[in-house]
Amino acid sequence: KRGKRGEGGIGAGSTEDDLAAQAVVEVPGALEGLLKELKAEKNRLADEIKKAEEKKDKPDKLDKQEKSEMLHDRFATTDAFRRCREAVFVSDNLKGLCLSAFSEFVRDVVKGTIDPKHRDDLAAKLDGQVADLMKSQHGSQVVASIVEAWVPELQVTDPEFQSLKEEAQGSVHKLYKACESQVRQAGQDELLRFCNDLGFGGSRCVQEIFSRLKSNVQETVAQKLAGRTQDLCKSPHGNFVLSHIIQKLSVPKAWSFIIEDLRNTDHADPPPAVSVATSRYGYRVLCDFCEYRSPKPAEPDEEEFFGVILDNTFELSTNDFGHHVICALFEHQPWSQQIILGHMLKDNNVVKFAEDKHAVYVLEKALKHLRSVGDRARRGQLEDKLSATDRSHRDKLKTLTESQPGSYTFKELLEDTAFSGRGAVAQSLVAVIPKNTTNKNQKRLLQDMVNMRLVSYEDAVQLCSDAKPPERDVL
Repeated sequence: KRGKRGEGGIGAGSTEDDLAAQAVVEVPGALEGLLKELKAEKNRLADEIKKAEEKKDKPDKLDKQEKSEMLHDRFATTDAFRRCREAVFVSDNLKGLCLSAFSEFVRDVVKGTIDPKHRDDLAAKLDGQVADLMKSQHGSQVVASIVEAWVPELQVTDPEFQSLKEEAQGSVHKLYKACESQVRQAGQDELLRFCNDLGFGGSRCVQEIFSRLKSNVQETVAQKLAGRTQDLCKSPHGNFVLSHIIQKLSVPKAWSFIIEDLRNTDHADPPPAVSVATSRYGYRVLCDFCEYRSPKPAEPDEEEFFGVILDNTFELSTNDFGHHVICALFEHQPWSQQIILGHMLKDNNVVKFAEDKHAVYVLEKALKHLRSVGDRARRGQLEDKLSATDRSHRDKLKTLTESQPGSYTFKELLEDTAFSGRGAVAQSLVAVIPKNTTNKNQKRLLQDMVNMRLVSYEDAVQLCSDAKPPERDVL
């Protein structure tokens, strides 16, 4: 996972070093025309890919990474790219190109250079320049691209790495060791600057180098970030470094500092764990923590952290970002499921979960999980709460059918063929949907019930003239 150049980063209170990192070296006059042509060519190819994608069905749409790969592959076949490659190889100031707006196309050349001799030639031109490159947003992106494309992601102790290192051209290996030295020797403030203030490039550079360090060195580098978890979680780029550490370090104790930093020692309101869980970037770190942590009950030093999260289950479930953390807890930490279900069943909260556009995802995950593991007892408790049909719940049922979250929840409920109350719930839903309804969520739910053979097509037409006959069974 990698950060994207987005909100955050360098602001009005930037230091001189930070402003220097933002500075862009001017492109040599002889290359200005080529730069404009390269940008125009890339934009044209990007538009072609976008138009082709719009013609496809939704399931066939490309994700961001696939679009990027396709754009690079097409761009690499153009005459403009050939001239770009020539300009990079003949340049006597490659460092200047890496620090300028031309850096985007230097990265394309790096990615498209396969021949070891050509790689060595380019690496030799950057000999002694790594420190300056890694202080710049543009330069750090070029360094990250070189490490990713040219240095195998293997532990240094791996025999395969040793053989590849012996075969590799000297300049490439020398450049990588210079990059590695920058990260290994960086103090806490400098490492934090790499992760946060240098944008996408600095964050990605730290991640690529971290992946190639020995395990014991990885732990040493990770510990340098202890005490700065909240700063990293607030950064659109730094949060990815924390997630990368969690994913790469096989010893959870090595990233236990994250939990230590989120302890509410100062009795803050909201507690740090809740603040991070509800932040735009921090929630990703906690989701990865839940996924990669051993699925055993909380250790003594983790009880406070998990206790704060679980005590705020409903508040987090209704939050834009917090509901992802509760979903990750439920999915990857089985011991937490009973506690989360307890919050759902308390004071008829199930209906509140179904009504909220975020909390409904937690409820849906709970229903699907309990169905997949065959836990009829606990799923039955949720089903009973959702399927209550006495007079006091009629208005709630109608409200739920009108909302997208509620309609999807009832669809998941009715898809469980082992649920004995399917028919009764379907009839209760039909009873609260008004005739000639224009609500799109009610219409979709009604069609779903027709397709499940829970409501007849004739009855559905009386409520919605747009209703269609049930889909034919697949033989």
